[in-house]
Amino acid sequence: VLAVAAPAIAGKGGNPNGGNGGGGGNDATPTPTATPTPEGTSSNGKNSASPSISIATVNGTAMDASRQPAPGHGSTVTFNATSGQLGGSHPMVELSCYQDLNGDGTVDTDLFGPDLMVLQLDQPDATFSMSGQVWTAGNATCHARLMSYGWKGGTESIQLLASTYDWTAAW
Repeated sequence: VLAVAAPAIAGKGGNPNGGNGGGGGNDATPTPTATPTPEGTSSNGKNSASPSISIATVNGTAMDASRQPAPGHGSTVTFNATSGQLGGSHPMVELSCYQDLNGDGTVDTDLFGPDLMVLQLDQPDATFSMSGQVWTAGNATCHARLMSYGWKGGTESIQLLASTYDWTAAW
């Protein structure tokens, strides 16, 4: 069982039903894709920060991102997330952890792969828990991604903005 908090983006612009023709089902982009972010200035000519994400705290203790902390099982984690200018989209942080659940000898860190065991999606200022009902023993490979959720042309848009490094979360 995975804990997932869905982003509350309904009614934030666009038409979630895919147009004016009586509904359209699920128009969500199935796999987020990275989009390059221009350095320096935004479309209005003002300086804008490039999107980034790093571990801010582990169990309430501030972390030095340059040392690449590796929170373990049972830890609580917060993130420093800078989303830049999103133009109506909403930033969300996705924390995911993986183990070789299917026994093939490799850990597949694809969000839709067979080895996903912890998935949490929440606002950038949320506190995340490094645990889950499926994570009952052993180390895990984890990472966090900063995502942008919004609507473009009546279709839900999900974009990868930034990602942390993969770390081994000790049991």
